[in-house]
Amino acid sequence: MVRALKQIASHPFAQIVLLALLYYVSGRLGQLTALPGTQATPVWPPSGIAQAALLLLGYRVWPGIFLGAFFANIWPFWGNESLSQIGLGSVVALVIAIGSTFQALLGSYLLKRFGGVSNPLERVRDIFFFVIFSALLSCVVSPTFGTTILSLTGFSPWANYQAVWRTWWLGDVVGVIIFTPLLLSWRKWLEVRLQPQQIAEATLFLLLALLVGHLSFRVGAPVEYMFIPLLLAGVFRFGQVGALSISLLASAMAIVGTINGIGSFARASLNESLLSLIAFLAVITITALVLAASFREREVAEQALDDYTRDLEKRVKERTAHLERRSVQLQVAAEVARDATTSTHTMDDLLNGAVELIRSRFGFYHAGIFLVDKAGDYAVLRAAASEAAPAMLAQGHKLKIGETGIVGNVTDTGLPRIALDVGADAVHFKNPHLPNTRSEMAIPLKIGGQIIGALDVQSEQEAAFDQDDIATLSTLADQVAIAIQNVRSHRRLLELDDLKTRFIANMSHELRTPLNAIINFSDFILKRRFGELTEQQESLQQRIMANGEHLLGLINDILDLSKIEAGKMELIQEEVSLKSLLEGVMSTAAGLTKDKRIQLTLEVAPEGLPSVWADEMRVRQIMLNLLSNAAKFTPAGGQAIV
Repeated sequence: MVRALKQIASHPFAQIVLLALLYYVSGRLGQLTALPGTQATPVWPPSGIAQAALLLLGYRVWPGIFLGAFFANIWPFWGNESLSQIGLGSVVALVIAIGSTFQALLGSYLLKRFGGVSNPLERVRDIFFFVIFSALLSCVVSPTFGTTILSLTGFSPWANYQAVWRTWWLGDVVGVIIFTPLLLSWRKWLEVRLQPQQIAEATLFLLLALLVGHLSFRVGAPVEYMFIPLLLAGVFRFGQVGALSISLLASAMAIVGTINGIGSFARASLNESLLSLIAFLAVITITALVLAASFREREVAEQALDDYTRDLEKRVKERTAHLERRSVQLQVAAEVARDATTSTHTMDDLLNGAVELIRSRFGFYHAGIFLVDKAGDYAVLRAAASEAAPAMLAQGHKLKIGETGIVGNVTDTGLPRIALDVGADAVHFKNPHLPNTRSEMAIPLKIGGQIIGALDVQSEQEAAFDQDDIATLSTLADQVAIAIQNVRSHRRLLELDDLKTRFIANMSHELRTPLNAIINFSDFILKRRFGELTEQQESLQQRIMANGEHLLGLINDILDLSKIEAGKMELIQEEVSLKSLLEGVMSTAAGLTKDKRIQLTLEVAPEGLPSVWADEMRVRQIMLNLLSNAAKFTPAGGQAIV
């Protein structure tokens, strides 16, 4: 029932009809406040009602003002038996209705045009715009239309034009000042919810207002301006509703008292009574409006300050949380970058460490790293961090490149892809192992432009990724790709080193066997096992013997280097006589210097050479290498001194 009534009341036609009825009824009631012996009313409620209707409902309800004004003004003429008088009355009512409608439209337009508001009760500035435009200026229209047509038709003498116009204008002005604010604030009246203590306070204010009104307009004591302190107290305790309530009560009691000839405003002269009463009503009402607006502005300012403070605190907390999250992200990026450049872990250790870091530090639902298989057909899950990770890894989870899921799309296009709402994403793959995924982001892993895989992260929240997440995870993806490249390179180097070691071992075996045979045969020949030698033959055999031993030393050096690199070099330490060692080396090196006629000399200090604790074979090899270099780089015919 209530909803149906609201729907009817919201229809434009119904609003026009209701406005016309309200205008007509209020006009008839306004005529009851006419001063004794006159038709002059100190307040004309329809003018305020019309202004409020246009401000609340818009210009479209102006027909309601026109109809209400027409019927309210034609009613007095219908009691006349003369048809000519009724006809003239209809013309008068029509012109007055036009003037009343235009007055309301003008007041609403001026307030919105120059004041920039449709509800002038919120700020003190708007109150003054309302009084100037909606009351003082616009209210000249209806009195001008009405007084002129009454004078033209003879219903009012031209001699009374000024007095009638002034009375009409004052009534309209006060009607706008009193009734427009009451109607504009009707929602606030409905929102009033008083606590028991406030009810007691409101009752006290009401009793005090009635007391002041009784003394002023029943007893005739000049205490009517005691309403102003009550206005102050009312606005501070009950806001706009309190101020307007006291203002309305004071206005009603003043009008009734003046009509009955009681109070400070009941004078012998009609004009004096009107001016005094209207001045009081204007002062009381405008004071109430200004106080209420001032209080409202203070409330708005305090609320704005509170809102700003809360917003600032919220923004500080959000910014602090953002910075903390960003710090964590950068720490993760730094850790992954360190592993990327220095790690010697296995591929599995590296990838598992990376996804665990990313998931735990970023708070993701799932994090995984996919690598493209050798055939380039599938992106295979190599590492994952989530509750479902073990099951996914155990079943060999993989996605078809270019066909399945966001990862399949990324490893095909080489471009990042973000699904802030996976339900609305065209390529998202709904993984039964991850039923709570609401958003997903995948970033390609690239090495030198080649796509080797993808970093995939998923969240239980929609729109879980911001620009910082995207930037940080893109950096992480690059670092992971570098780490993968480093691990692969390190593994390849180990393979090559193993090949080198095996090659050297095979080479030493293949070369030393025939070389030892050459050295042994040379030794047999020099020992005359196969007969006597000429001097030239002996020299040649010695040269063959020396070069063979030199070549064997080079092979041994290569083997020693290989052992050093592998950490397998073994030293046999014993007491070694340097003099005997040098004499043997000098004898061996003589064959290396003979062709260049280099004089090789051993000079020993008078105190002789000591014995040392060393590996004799390694020391001999070192000295032989030194003498070999001396023979190589000393000019022919020169001298090398040891």
